[in-house]
Formats: sequence, structure tokens, C-alpha cells
Amino acid sequence: MSVRSLALKTKQYVEELNSQLKTLGVITTVGGITYNEEKSDPVRNNMTDKKIIERCCDVEKYFIKAYHNSLNEHLPYPRLRDILRYQLNGIKDAFTQLKLLNSVMINEPALAEAF
Repeated sequence: MSVRSLALKTKQYVEELNSQLKTLGVITTVGGITYNEEKSDPVRNNMTDKKIIERCCDVEKYFIKAYHNSLNEHLPYPRLRDILRYQLNGIKDAFTQLKLLNSVMINEPALAEAF
């Protein structure tokens, strides 16, 4: 559920940015996020929940870097900068939740050995 929450939040952020960019008259918009269950990756299906969360936590630095790079650029639109700051805080919060969840999860093989 935490991973889905992060995915939904990210999709919402893309839609917010696209809407703001269209309002400002910018033609190029951020690409959408698509998900197709029928074409799911067989490797991912064999991964443990803990490994999936670890991989999500690994991409945090890329999200943070992308937002910081955008915020460090000259943005003549204060509303856009406000949206980026709000989204950056939301992304940081979502990753904090994932890291907390990851820290309390037990490895599934270790759990199986305990029983």
C-alpha cells in the first residue's frame, strides 16, 4: 500500500505540473505514468515485498535531485515554484514512510526459517 501511495502521489504531481504548465502556455509537458498489469514484469513478480521497497527507497535521491535542480533554476512563475516545493515535501514524506516500513519489515526467508 505504501508503494502504491507513492505511485499515486507521483501521478498526481505529474498531472498538477502539466496543468500548471498548460495554464502558463508551455507546450511541452511532463510525460504521464502508465501501468499495465497484463504486461507485468515476471522478475518483479518474484521479488519479495522488502526488496521492492528497498528498490523504491534507492530512487529517492534521483527524485530529490530532480526537484532541487528544478528549484535552483530561474523560474519566473512563483506559483510553479510553490507547487514544486509542495511536491518535494510530499515526496520526502512518502519516502520517509517507505524507509520506516522497510526498517521494520522482516526478510521473508528469515521469517520462514523461524517457523
